[in-house]
Amino acid sequence: MDATKVLKRYVEIGFESGIPVTVNGKRLSPGNLVAELNEIGGRHGIGCVDIVENHIVGLKSRGVYETPGGTIFFTAARDLESLTLDRETLQLKDSLAIKYAELVYAGRWFDPLRESMDAFMEKISEITTGSVSLKLYKGSASVTGRKSPSVN
Repeated sequence: MDATKVLKRYVEIGFESGIPVTVNGKRLSPGNLVAELNEIGGRHGIGCVDIVENHIVGLKSRGVYETPGGTIFFTAARDLESLTLDRETLQLKDSLAIKYAELVYAGRWFDPLRESMDAFMEKISEITTGSVSLKLYKGSASVTGRKSPSVN
């Protein structure tokens, strides 16, 4: 590819009840949707993170991860939630997300608390339907537009 060309791309993610279901208007299975976003995002350097992790046993380790599809999805989902959910619900969701991650990291997937948090997340996601457009360019995914029938 000619290096003088500007390498930017626009992508639109469609959501139904908080679940991504389309990429650029094309309905895809969850696995194919992630694969498609990984392919698109990877070409634009999206989602490369370098972190130091603190493990339960007290050890630290460095991890470099590539999550192009996850980064695009998270950016779009978060933006759509800001449009469809009220401030207090978003704040509670954010605080529960930390606890949820702690439970899963500690191997407590079958814990009744995790199941209860799933029920809460499913309930608040019912109105998170719509689409988000993003511009992918030089490692960043920037929201360029959003729409939903459930603006709160």
